[in-house]
Amino acid sequence: MKVGLLLVKILVMATNNLADARMLDTFTKTTNISGEVTIDSTICDNSDLSSLPVSLIYFTGFYNNESDEIELKWTTASELNNNYFTLERSLDGLTFSTIGSILANGTTSIVNKYQYSDKSYEVKGDSCYYRLSQTDLDGTKKNLEVIHIERELKPSKIWVYPTPVQQTKNI
Repeated sequence: MKVGLLLVKILVMATNNLADARMLDTFTKTTNISGEVTIDSTICDNSDLSSLPVSLIYFTGFYNNESDEIELKWTTASELNNNYFTLERSLDGLTFSTIGSILANGTTSIVNKYQYSDKSYEVKGDSCYYRLSQTDLDGTKKNLEVIHIERELKPSKIWVYPTPVQQTKNI
């Protein structure tokens, strides 16, 4: 009996009929296994999966009160011919402007973590949208994900001066 980990990429299909199926989404599941595992290659054909340029695990961001910046973080499970990531910002979620780029790791099958701080965060209002995209070595660009971030303001200190009460009282 063999014991180990099984990493499975599960395809979410639009139909139950494999001949008419189109891939809607993928997600990864890691589980402990024991015994033998057989995968039917007619059902689990990974030829399309290997051509995905980036397998994004997550893209997230938050407003940092201390630094007054938006911190963006993302992690990839694998990358194929990935040249760089581009970060864009939008006030309405429709029109985006580039705010920066981060060099990628080319081709890799290990988990990679990235981060970017938006120091030029000056928004009319308290929320904005960020889009992450990746560009291949051949120049092909693919939008990966859009997130919405709301700026949470911490309460200000209130100072009352002069103090409107006396420390002593005469009766």
